[in-house]
Amino acid sequence: MALSRERLRSFIDLTESNPTRAGFSYPPSLLASLAAERALTYEPQALGLTVAREAAAADYCRRDVPITADRIVITASTSEAYSLLFKLLCNPGDCVLVPRPSYPLFEHLTQLDAVEVAPYDLEYHGAWRINLDSMARAVTARTRAILLVNPNNPTGTTAKADELSQIGELCRAGGLALVGDEVFADYALEETGGTGPSVLAQPKALTFGLGGLSKTVGLPQVKLGWMALGGPDDLVHAALERLEVICDAYLSVSTPVQLAAPELLSQGAVIRQQIAERIRTNYEHLKQVVRAYPACTVLKADAGWYAVIQVPSTTGEEALVLDLLERSAVLVHPGYFFDFPREAFLVLSLLPRVDEFRTGVHRLLSHVGGR
Repeated sequence: MALSRERLRSFIDLTESNPTRAGFSYPPSLLASLAAERALTYEPQALGLTVAREAAAADYCRRDVPITADRIVITASTSEAYSLLFKLLCNPGDCVLVPRPSYPLFEHLTQLDAVEVAPYDLEYHGAWRINLDSMARAVTARTRAILLVNPNNPTGTTAKADELSQIGELCRAGGLALVGDEVFADYALEETGGTGPSVLAQPKALTFGLGGLSKTVGLPQVKLGWMALGGPDDLVHAALERLEVICDAYLSVSTPVQLAAPELLSQGAVIRQQIAERIRTNYEHLKQVVRAYPACTVLKADAGWYAVIQVPSTTGEEALVLDLLERSAVLVHPGYFFDFPREAFLVLSLLPRVDEFRTGVHRLLSHVGGR
């Protein structure tokens, strides 16, 4: 397939998920704190420097999630946090449960640590809900943890309080850990709505909440993440002791970024606000314009950077996406990338500039609406 030069010039990427390429206004001095002279002294701490752990704890408190710095572990990224947790919780051949549909990353990360995955289902009936029966059925003697992406990527699903309570009970009964990836927790798509309770709110089982600078302040290149531990004190303390040994073997997080964490989180709030406003604006526009195309439906999302459109299933998703690219010069994700159970779904990023997003959505809906 080849696009003409004219098409290339007018190409619109509705898969863009990198905030540093989406036209946000970053303060010029945002990264200045990385050059602090005190970072020339190396004082390794396996679980992270106190200043970074306190900054992460303060960020949780900003979201009304009470957590103390002594229950925070600093990591280089969320992906690294997963790897540390697989080492903590699993032996080779053990299994973790993962949501379906969801971002296609877990299979790769688990394979790197010789861990297997089993899916549980998210179902859409006017709104997304976790199929708790499918989750319970997926638990076996080899299951060690349940992974919950909250809000989920790309469906925007947020776990409700009753769901978290039941999942916590399932974990308690089976001796399982609950791992909550909450990197999108700042980005509710309804101005008056929230992103639901944190996984750390359930007290029944050992729980890990994951976050980081990549999404919270739109700085994926400034590698800093964290995990917060919740649940019964004895389980938390035992996990922290073992994590300290694991993390001490790597010491992967740089001193400059740890020392800069308070300033990055403080100054980065202006980026978070820009992102929140952009995604809400784009999401509202999408919901409005799709009304003119009765064959298409925007699936209701609670939070996150993505939107899902169900379109007429007149051809395979791969063929549809390629046709959109060739004939309408707009790029979107096919639903099968995220393991949707059937066709046809298209996944759009809500991060692009408003004018580009609206042009791209117009092209997309004109294309599929006229099929």
